[in-house]
Amino acid sequence: MSSKVSFSIALIVFFWASSFVAIKVGLQDITPINLTLVRFIISSIGLGLIALIQRPKRILKKDQFRFVLAGVFGVTLYNVALNYGQQTISAGSASFLINTVPIFTTILSFLILKEKLILRTVFGIAISMVGVGLITLSERARSSI
Repeated sequence: MSSKVSFSIALIVFFWASSFVAIKVGLQDITPINLTLVRFIISSIGLGLIALIQRPKRILKKDQFRFVLAGVFGVTLYNVALNYGQQTISAGSASFLINTVPIFTTILSFLILKEKLILRTVFGIAISMVGVGLITLSERARSSI
């Protein structure tokens, strides 16, 4: 792997990991909806500059509605829910809980797409759910103190 790729991956992981702390700090002064808007404005400026430089292909007309749905439900709703959720839990717990998304993706692919689940995957899902339960209990215990 080239050093440029390694550096890019490290930078992405750093910004993704620090975003939970930044959200927690941002929520002290801004509402969850406004914080989502600020984050989208910042990322839109960055992505707009990249688009000006790279000139990506236009989205096919038949795919535009799918992109809108993915943007609304896969990005916007996720960020709004994350911001509202982080009002009540710690940044560390939020980052861990967000990492459970692949579990639900796996379950949905089994239920909807009829993909096979192997024993190792089921075991991993069970362990992850126990972890989520422990985090939920610890957050509940901490909020009642």
